[in-house]
Amino acid sequence: VREGAVLAIGSREDRPDYDFRDGVVLVVHPGPGTGSTRCEVPGPDGANAAVFTVEWDDREVRATGPADRAWSVRLGTAGEHGPAVRAERGSAVLPRGAPSA
Repeated sequence: VREGAVLAIGSREDRPDYDFRDGVVLVVHPGPGTGSTRCEVPGPDGANAAVFTVEWDDREVRATGPADRAWSVRLGTAGEHGPAVRAERGSAVLPRGAPSA
């Protein structure tokens, strides 16, 4: 995966037609130094996307998004099923260089 990429992973595997915005996990692959990117996850009708902003520096990764939905974030280096941090009030922070808790 390319440095700086954010992959939005859906919360369900039993059906293709669900609201992708609910329970989404953002898997962040930060690049070196500082950077930022934006990720949009569309609603069931293809509109009304949930918009997430991810920023990183040498110390941490910060993600912001909708405060009215459940979502979480984890580092891509933690492995496909590594631990994630749930967002609280629309934001989540992960330390860099250590597994998420």
